[in-house]
Amino acid sequence: MCVHCKAASTVLDMLWEDLEVRREFSELGADLNDLGPLTHEVFVPAFLHFKANLDPSALGMLDAQVTEELLEPHYDSPNFREAWDGWNDDTRNGFLREQTEVKLAQLLMRFYADEFFNAYKAAYVNYLNNLAQRAAKG
Repeated sequence: MCVHCKAASTVLDMLWEDLEVRREFSELGADLNDLGPLTHEVFVPAFLHFKANLDPSALGMLDAQVTEELLEPHYDSPNFREAWDGWNDDTRNGFLREQTEVKLAQLLMRFYADEFFNAYKAAYVNYLNNLAQRAAKG
């Protein structure tokens, strides 16, 4: 699962906790079991588009704060420090990106749950429309 898939999936899971969200997706003929496999194809682009429309400086500050909060408890751990020092820059960046992207998604959901829902629902409706068009073409 890619870094963005984990974050987009986290948002979907958090949205799914809302009964109204479940009802609206149910009206579209979808259950969470139907939506989960579409994460990479449908919800990652919606997640990335949503993030791209946020204020970049505010998003950067949130990202830095989340990164610091993730690493701070581990700084004094000798095992973590040893592992961290043994990793190359790509491994460190990959680790940080994976961890921070999910935490950032959780944080953004606190403030933008309705907007995420609208983006995810629109992405799913668009997916359904594309399926119908392909089916019509045969």
